[in-house]
Amino acid sequence: MFALLVLGVGVLIVAGFKWLDWSVQREWGQQLATLAAAVCAKCGMAFGRDCAVAAQAAYVARCRAIMQADPTTKFNFNGVWAVECPNCGARSHFNSNQRRSYPSAAS
Repeated sequence: MFALLVLGVGVLIVAGFKWLDWSVQREWGQQLATLAAAVCAKCGMAFGRDCAVAAQAAYVARCRAIMQADPTTKFNFNGVWAVECPNCGARSHFNSNQRRSYPSAAS
């Protein structure tokens, strides 16, 4: 009976981690698709998937660098990615939580 209980708890834990992984992957995919379809405020062209992937990778790298520099640092992972239009080079920001892009003040 105890072995069955342990097995059931193990299955629930594995299922929970699988669901969490699926949920995160789905959320990231939706964020990338939203940014890829968003248009540059300056030239009106869509950013595209390559630009979205690069913006996300740069954001993740920046977060990792901050955490590695000082693991005790606390900061808000608000999900604002810096985006550069591949067509005209204008800079924008993409809020991954709100799924909206904003032109940069310097553009």
